[in-house]
Parts: sequence; structure tokens; C-alpha cells
Amino acid sequence: MAEPTTIARPYAEAAFRLAQEGNALPAWSQMLRLVSSVIAEPRIAAALDNPRLSAADKESLVLSVVGDKLDPLGRNFVRILIEGDRITLLPQIATLFDDLRNSAEGVAKAYGPEQVLHDVELQVRRGDRLAILGPNGIGKSTLLKIAIGAVEADAGKVEWGYETYPGYFAQDHREQLGEPRTTVEEWLWNFCPGEPIGFVRGQNVMRGDKMVFNTDTGAGQVTGTAKGRGAKDRPRGVFYPSDSNATSDKPK
Repeated sequence: MAEPTTIARPYAEAAFRLAQEGNALPAWSQMLRLVSSVIAEPRIAAALDNPRLSAADKESLVLSVVGDKLDPLGRNFVRILIEGDRITLLPQIATLFDDLRNSAEGVAKAYGPEQVLHDVELQVRRGDRLAILGPNGIGKSTLLKIAIGAVEADAGKVEWGYETYPGYFAQDHREQLGEPRTTVEEWLWNFCPGEPIGFVRGQNVMRGDKMVFNTDTGAGQVTGTAKGRGAKDRPRGVFYPSDSNATSDKPK
């Protein structure tokens, strides 16, 4: 017997072609996810599995729940799945559809009605150094966070090369520092919990190409801003000993 994903693939490909032709990939993605959630509801699932209900009855039931959230093509797609006894494959169809969409689209991200990233495509090769410049609010930080997996893109995907390990230093360092009263030593110790405190203190000096703190501020808290009293306890830079791709968002 064929796997559900194998059976679902041609339906996903057909939906993808329809969505592409209508320039409606995001709308189709939402429709497929919506109907997938509807048919997962226990009472709806039981009705769809009831042999005494006709295909027309099942179609009427599903469409009555989703209301006007499906366009005519979406409704017809649901009708075809029900008539072919394939409606239970919708979760797999939705997943395959999103995979096809991500492969065809660049990275996109919106916050409510504001589209901050649209169809962004770029490739960074080993040894490249890339700076993303522009005014506030155009999505620079959002793009970096999507690249490291801290924020999920609405469309598109990020692929890291073989044996690449991303690192990230945030624009607002407090995103990574955690508890405001954490000391520099405690913060550093989080990255090597298996080592003794002497090891941590041994890293708290400037040596070669390493980033460290002043030795007289090791017990200081890691809070504050560049203009605040806590500035002396902030890193002079960023160093990722095991990361092959260090990403810094507006380093000071």
C-alpha cells in the first residue's frame, strides 16, 4: 500500500499549479491549512469516515464549517478530494504544498498588514562578508533572525551549507543576556557549564583574537546600554569559537 505522502503528492502539485497560475500561493496555503484543521476536529472526522453519508453530504458539512473562507477553486478542490475519498490526506497535501511554495519563493515576512520582507533571495558563500544596510523598519533585523531560525518566515526558507554553525549577536543585547542581575562570569559560564569557574575566569582577558571583558568587571552585571553605567560591563565585540557564521545586528 502506498504511503499517504506519496498519494498526496499529485494533489499538492495540482493545487500548487492552480495557486501559481492565480498568483495566490499565500491564499492557497491558508486555505489548505484551514481545511486541514477542520477535518481534524473529531466530530467532522467521524462524519467523513461514516459510509452512510454521501459525498455530497460530506462536502456540504465541510464547506458549511469553512464558510466563505474558500474561493471557488478551493471549494472545487475540496469537492474533488471528497469524491475521490482523499480528503483525509489534506494535512499531507498542505505540508507538500508549503514545501513547493518555499522552494519557489524567496523569503517573505509580514507583521499584520505590514509586509517587511518580500521575495528576498540571496546566497552567501564561504568567506563572504555581507552587510545589510538601510533605514529603520525595512526588515534588516527580521531577515537576520529568520536566517538564524529565531523568527519563522511566512514564505521561503533558509538553508545552511554543510557543517556551518550560525552565531548571532543581537541589536538589543538584553535579548541574549537573560536575567538582568546576571554577572559577566555567570553569563559566560552558561556557554561552558561543564568547565570550572577558573576556566571561565581564564577567558576573561584579552588574548589573541578573542573577545573578553575587563578583568576588573567580571563580577559586574551584564545590563546597561552604551550610554548607561553598565556600559563598562558589556562585551567589546563578539566571538564565536565554534561558529562558522557569526551574525551581528548593528554591533556597537
